[in-house]
Amino acid sequence: MGHGDYQASLVAARQGLELWKRSGKIRGWEVDVLEQFACWCLQLLGEIPELQRRVQNKIQEALDTGNRYAEVVFRVCFPYTHFADDDPDSAYRETVEAMRTWVPASHLFGPPNYWAAKTKALYVAYTGQEGALTDELAEEWRRLDQALLGRVGIIRMEALEMRGLVAASRARLASQRGDGPAFARFVLELKGHSRKIRKTSFVTSEAIARLLDASVLTLERDREGLIAALEFLKSYSEEIGMKLGAVSVVRRLGQVLGKDRGRALIEESDARFREARVVNPEKFTRLSLPVGWADVDGFSC
Repeated sequence: MGHGDYQASLVAARQGLELWKRSGKIRGWEVDVLEQFACWCLQLLGEIPELQRRVQNKIQEALDTGNRYAEVVFRVCFPYTHFADDDPDSAYRETVEAMRTWVPASHLFGPPNYWAAKTKALYVAYTGQEGALTDELAEEWRRLDQALLGRVGIIRMEALEMRGLVAASRARLASQRGDGPAFARFVLELKGHSRKIRKTSFVTSEAIARLLDASVLTLERDREGLIAALEFLKSYSEEIGMKLGAVSVVRRLGQVLGKDRGRALIEESDARFREARVVNPEKFTRLSLPVGWADVDGFSC
């Protein structure tokens, strides 16, 4: 999975689950972890209906058996099940309510805290909310930086991506209200996250950095650079099977190209989103590319 081969990871998770079932062990932490990885792969591959089915089944099983850990994991880790239905408030509410039951008196920052922070960052990107929530997220990232968990390379990289999404979203909002200083601050922050991601050593590091770069290029109105970045991301997403990632890139590419070709690409993107049961294509696209070409049209600092 860390190498970006999500289809192979999904196959491996399914094989692992089958082996455990053959051994007569239909429950246990091993099954929960395999299901979690399977659902992560489904989320990345854009298999939304199957993801929704499996997540709901695991939550119900956890409630029926009193498995608090599995309940929290499957409530906070898979917000795309709600974003696809254009119901971000349910994603946020599920996360907050689940975390209230998770060692509420502890000051430790563990995996559930991190997964909850990721969901909240995606919520900001989807809805464009700021204020208290972005202040809360800043504190969560500070806690992650001080925790042992923050030393895990893949988590550090993912957290930088989430921070970048929030910075891009806030730069978009600053541009729309004409706040030049805030715009410049968030663009600078976004560039910093991209640079730090490139210093990590994962196969996916360059592609994730380019996702953030695409927002920078959009915000800075570099049309040619943005088209080149989006063409790369389209090829990469299609190559590794990230269907909705590729569809999101196609949508942003259509917006920047405009005219007949651009309109055709947006129509293609919308049709593929409908096939995947995604209700609001533009907002869903913000989960990876928070800024559209028209979002900052004519703004200058």
